[in-house]
Amino acid sequence: MNLSIPTIFVDHLEILNNDKLVSLIPNIVILAMYLIAGLFGNGLVLYIYTFKLKSKTDDRYFIPCLALMDMIACIVGASFSIAVNTNQLTFRSNLICKLMWTVNKFTSISSGLMLVAIAVQRYIKVCRPFRSVMTINSKRFAIKLIIVISILLVVPSGFLYGVNDEYIENDGINITVYRCTVDSNIDRRYDVGYSVYLLFFCFTGILTISILYFLIMKTIYKQESFWKKKRSNQSMRKTEQKSNQKENEETSQSYKNQKCQNTTHNILKIAVISEKIVKAHTIVTTLITRLDIL
Repeated sequence: MNLSIPTIFVDHLEILNNDKLVSLIPNIVILAMYLIAGLFGNGLVLYIYTFKLKSKTDDRYFIPCLALMDMIACIVGASFSIAVNTNQLTFRSNLICKLMWTVNKFTSISSGLMLVAIAVQRYIKVCRPFRSVMTINSKRFAIKLIIVISILLVVPSGFLYGVNDEYIENDGINITVYRCTVDSNIDRRYDVGYSVYLLFFCFTGILTISILYFLIMKTIYKQESFWKKKRSNQSMRKTEQKSNQKENEETSQSYKNQKCQNTTHNILKIAVISEKIVKAHTIVTTLITRLDIL
């Protein structure tokens, strides 16, 4: 009889958990799609940046790191969420619960800080190209700093989260359920304060990225306007040069035509004078001939 009671409890617990699982199937399907898309997308980025790009410059240093961190976040986050959904009432491992919450937050925070680092790198490259530059050592230091900050921020997760034993009644039977969530022994104020702090940190990162990209866009717009104006001035100079060249060619051609006309006119004058000389010579010759006859 004593052996049958735990079996009954386990059966009721499994039935309750399966009922919860049925209602969470759409959520699990979406998480599985996120997992597949994240693995494929980030894996493709890593493959291209590792094997396909011939010119490996320092400008792309953070991109593969971000892809790797996002892939880990996708694997850990989606897998952990699926595990929690499939074991809503039967998650018994306190160590795995704490570890998954901590790793999930670590990868998420690291990805966010990596985006900030990429924004800072692009800001320096676009807005301050001659004043300062991120060397390979500074980029490695930035990665280490991101890891350290992320670890410091997720340390409270190991204390705030865990498996809670809760008692519920089902069909007149008291059943112990096991949930992986905020530890019930922790004061709720700590959990709320930690959540507010992470939210503030998140908004600070978003604001920082927005400001940096706004400054980048502003600089690019100014540079584009400058080069557009310069190209316009160059085009105007070329048009003016072509116009002047055309005028010079027309003037030269007109001068040549005028010169040709003057030459033709002079030739005609010479021809007329020559004709008159020939006529005069003929007349003189005729007169001399007559005089000789006389």
